[in-house]
Amino acid sequence: MPSPLRKLQIPVYIIIAIASLFFFVISSDYLIFGDTSIENSVHIVIGRYYYYLFAVSLIFLIYGLYESYSGIKDTIDFNRYIGSESKKMFMEHLTELERISKRFDGSYEERLEEAKKKWKLKSLK
Repeated sequence: MPSPLRKLQIPVYIIIAIASLFFFVISSDYLIFGDTSIENSVHIVIGRYYYYLFAVSLIFLIYGLYESYSGIKDTIDFNRYIGSESKKMFMEHLTELERISKRFDGSYEERLEEAKKKWKLKSLK
């Protein structure tokens, strides 16, 4: 049974990207621009860990943006290939459709099974 958290993948990655962008801006303000206005108010919280905060927030920002982009792209591709009126196009992208349906919640697997029945393909389960 698929996890109910699979539905929340894209919003969670977007939240990760936004939160890491916030910390990235705070740390880069001091490290890159040398502005101390934010440093005075944030120094109590993060101390002298600007370099670590900068590196970690940059990594999480890249990860969050990549996963958000990947999830949105997979959703768009899945809808395009499932809704296609061409059996050839559906067959060419069947492995990608199966990968996407496993990545997201059970409704994607159900839609894939319905499309397989539509094109009279055997299910591999």
